[in-house]
Amino acid sequence: MNAYTRLERGRPVTIVTGPGGGRTRPITTSGVEVRMAGCPRSPRNCAIRREDGTVVVRPYRGLRKFVD
Repeated sequence: MNAYTRLERGRPVTIVTGPGGGRTRPITTSGVEVRMAGCPRSPRNCAIRREDGTVVVRPYRGLRKFVD
């Protein structure tokens, strides 16, 4: 799995399925499979895992680079 870390409102989150479809595996959460489309005009959504373990789909826009 190609997961990486970004910041959402100053808190680290892990990108589990990113925009571009096919670069990372789809995940299944609560019985719903999350897949991202690779259409160039589609919204760039990604599935993220927050610190508390919840997985949500949100726009990739607004996530900041995580610097150690």
